[in-house]
Amino acid sequence: MNLFHSSISLSVFVLFSGLSSFSVSADGLDDLKSALSRLNKDVEIRADINYQLSTESVQSGESQYREGVVDFSVHSHENGLDTQVSSQVMQKLNEEAALRNENEDAQTPTLMALNNVDAVDINRYLTAAKEIERTLEQATFVNETTLERDGISLRQLNFTLPLESLIRDKQARKYASKFSSSYQVLIDENGVPVEEHLDYEGSGRAYIVIKVAASGSIDTEFQEYNGRLVRVKDEGIQRTDSTFGEYEFIETLTLNIIE
Repeated sequence: MNLFHSSISLSVFVLFSGLSSFSVSADGLDDLKSALSRLNKDVEIRADINYQLSTESVQSGESQYREGVVDFSVHSHENGLDTQVSSQVMQKLNEEAALRNENEDAQTPTLMALNNVDAVDINRYLTAAKEIERTLEQATFVNETTLERDGISLRQLNFTLPLESLIRDKQARKYASKFSSSYQVLIDENGVPVEEHLDYEGSGRAYIVIKVAASGSIDTEFQEYNGRLVRVKDEGIQRTDSTFGEYEFIETLTLNIIE
């Protein structure tokens, strides 16, 4: 949900996960702003989460594939955020930890999944309106279009995102020479976000000999719950091609609200 740091490398673009932004004025933007202000309620919520990810790397002609999956529950309330895993998941964690001690190359899907999702990710899902508001000012509005989805009329707000909104590390940004992005937010007649889509690609060079090209996409679905906007599904894919080899990261997080 776990989805790029100190230099352009295979991990530089991992920070490209879960993004939303906009600026300037138009009817759709005004409606979106108004809806977000209404959907900031910190009401109590319980949910079940399924998180899956897979990575594949190719270096010197050798390919390595790993995958992870875990199910857990969350409870957000006035005193904080609680997470709970079942006794079966705890048993898997213990078994995989022992297996990893015996063989560091062993597949440990439960450990891998839990190591890639944390309280920050979960909070971003449960407070989607606040997450969008925190990044709205960073994008450039392109235009607004209309479309129909299952007989329902939606408005699509189209934007571009700057490099700094996706890579927070200043040192990493120094090595990026090319970058482009497209970002869309689909809203209903009341301005409530229904979906968002992000596509990006970039390339750069570090220390003359290290080249990196990266691309990816993130698709998000939202649901309104008692005055609270919640991310109920994220699907992301990130690919990098560098001097060191090729790398692909795919993740999906699905959140089911417990009524």
